[in-house]
Amino acid sequence: MASAPSRMPRATVSSGKPPPSMPMGKTMRMESRFGDGAGPVASAVRESVIRAPLLGSPHSICYSKCRQPARARGGVSIAVSRAAGGRRSDARRSRCATEEARVDPERGLPQVERAGSLAEQAYHALRAGIADGRLVPGERVTERGLAAALDVSPTPVREAIRKLEHEGLLERVGARGLQIVDHPAETLDELREVEVMLRGAEARFAARKITPEAVATLRGYIDELVASRDRLTPLEQFARAERFDAELARVAANPALRTLIESYAIYGTDQRTRTLDRDARDDAWVAARIADHYAIVDALEAHDEELAERIMRRHARSSIPDL
Repeated sequence: MASAPSRMPRATVSSGKPPPSMPMGKTMRMESRFGDGAGPVASAVRESVIRAPLLGSPHSICYSKCRQPARARGGVSIAVSRAAGGRRSDARRSRCATEEARVDPERGLPQVERAGSLAEQAYHALRAGIADGRLVPGERVTERGLAAALDVSPTPVREAIRKLEHEGLLERVGARGLQIVDHPAETLDELREVEVMLRGAEARFAARKITPEAVATLRGYIDELVASRDRLTPLEQFARAERFDAELARVAANPALRTLIESYAIYGTDQRTRTLDRDARDDAWVAARIADHYAIVDALEAHDEELAERIMRRHARSSIPDL
């Protein structure tokens, strides 16, 4: 599978105009943990995993090319969508853009296009950066630096930071410093194991509540994926599979549980990405995944809660092979 180019295009605000550039610097070093690039499935995984964990609604990451200012030499500047409203003076914009945090010219946080407050947008943009490795575990950051990178005032970033601290993704270092939490490998494995168990529980609840109409919908999604697989790119295949997951969550009708699943899913992003990038071209592996989906639907239709949970756990675990 061809890898995407390692250089990320620059993000723009929702109006389509490029945000002001920031000069090069080293305070915030945005490096990808996915090596020289990530394949299309990797991109899909990252976009899926970081879906609005507090609100339960999907968001998208969009990039567009901008002109490169001479002194930045290909620099990357970041902006949170202003769809929710809010303005900043040119003076404050200039001050924030040149204060402590400077964005590495090769990387940047993704723009999050979604309705909602600037605090929500900042939260999802920062969470996206943590999920896809642009904000590296152990990296030191500052409130002002993150605000400059997102092109917003410190106030919404402060609210976003509180949420990320609560989720265990950011921690305080000293009086004013912040650090991306670097969990030990054993802790990460345990957190991923929790995600697997939660997904199994969601399948159990879905088996308890499912209707014939929902069974037909789920089976139809799988049939459509099988029929069109040869014509779809790995990214498109993954997007189709995501509809199955979303419908299962709808049937389970437990938004609190779904919030937990999406909160824990961030810890398995890197392994899940590598696995799907590697195995998406393996016909036997894909066939096994599709067979799991059919088996899950059969268990749901039979209202067999125990079987549905067992198959879902196996299915979720198979995308994180180190568990």
